[in-house]
Amino acid sequence: MAAVNHAFARSQWQNVAAWFACTDMGGKPGIEVTQADKPWLGVNHMSYVWTTSWSCAGAAHPDFGTQGYSYDMRTGHALTLDELLHFGSGPIPDEDSDAWYKYRGKSFAPGVVALLKRYHPDEMAPPSTSDDDCNYADPEVWQFPAWALSDKGLWLGAYFARAQRPCDSPDWAIIPWSALDLPPGKQP
Repeated sequence: MAAVNHAFARSQWQNVAAWFACTDMGGKPGIEVTQADKPWLGVNHMSYVWTTSWSCAGAAHPDFGTQGYSYDMRTGHALTLDELLHFGSGPIPDEDSDAWYKYRGKSFAPGVVALLKRYHPDEMAPPSTSDDDCNYADPEVWQFPAWALSDKGLWLGAYFARAQRPCDSPDWAIIPWSALDLPPGKQP
């Protein structure tokens, strides 16, 4: 528990530092919203989503983002998405390596799309009307999703290009626990 509390404190101070680092054009705070959603508490795991919107001086435009935090409460270990959701038979390349970025584009994102199409076929149907509609069937929006644990499974938040950012992080994008094929000790 102490390790998780330490992680909470570190995250809180990172958000405080970000608040002070972002001023608007008038010199006032540029962070408009920064908040944690209600945490999910499992038997051995906890998870929450942090949402922030900002308009910092010198930036091209206002923006917003979502980030999930998940922990193993027995060890305090911060979980990674790659620990919970793995595609392919080989080991996952080291994070931030060229091989990892290739894995995320060639294996991970198409695997996420296939799972979401299986469990959410209506939402994953490509839009038929306009290029401006949210195309959740595009693997690119799932390469680096926000994510969090929930009572229903693993929630993933798509990430769209600037013009389509309102499409980010749909509530419905949950992969059920049964689809994750986690070993008994890893199941939240």
